Amino acid sequence: MLYLEDYLEMIEQLPMDLRDRFTEMREMDLQVQNAMDQLEQRVNEFFTNAKKNKPEWREEQMEIIKKDYYKALEDADEKVQLANQIYDLVSNFSKVKVAPGY
Repeated sequence: MLYLEDYLEMIEQLPMDLRDRFTEMREMDLQVQNAMDQLEQRVNEFFTNAKKNKPEWREEQMEIIKKDYYKALEDADEKVQLANQIYDLVSNFSKVKVAPGY
């Protein structure tokens, strides 16, 4: 009977765990999308103003933009890792079986 109680306890928590993880994923999604939108705007401004500025300014701005792109890429990778965690969570819960006779 202990096995069944453990199973029911795990199933009971699944929706809350999933809800929390999906909320976290949505927040990460918004963060990445906002970063990409801002980067797109900054890249457009960079190319609009590139001829007006010195090579040093262009190099500096390009390095800043590249750094911010890498940060957005890291955030997107974290989102993929979270999706894998969610998949594993669902997979683990679906593999739990009630012992015969219960």
